[in-house]
Amino acid sequence: MAKQIRFKYEDTDYTLEFNRRAVRDMEAAGFDISAVDRKPLTFMSTLFAGAFKMHHRFVKANKIDEMQGLFADKDKLVERLMEMYTETLDSVSNNSGDGDKENLIAWSTND
Repeated sequence: MAKQIRFKYEDTDYTLEFNRRAVRDMEAAGFDISAVDRKPLTFMSTLFAGAFKMHHRFVKANKIDEMQGLFADKDKLVERLMEMYTETLDSVSNNSGDGDKENLIAWSTND
């Protein structure tokens, strides 16, 4: 199972998680993982908001910002979000986490 962050806010349960679509959407909107040192506030806010895209795509940005401001232990939160994000990136280049490996598509070349 992919890594998740779960919490409840104002009687709503939230599950933060990344999938390929969420990461692709973030990158299309300008998210750059290498910006962590150059633009730390933008980076952290965009990473946090991006984790909503998989399960809570239509939560408004101001609500996400409000929630982010209330989280305890933000350093560990960002660390966990980074793990989740990079796990999704890794899933593109390897088969880890694909579940049933027997259903992977085999391919060949005509060389």
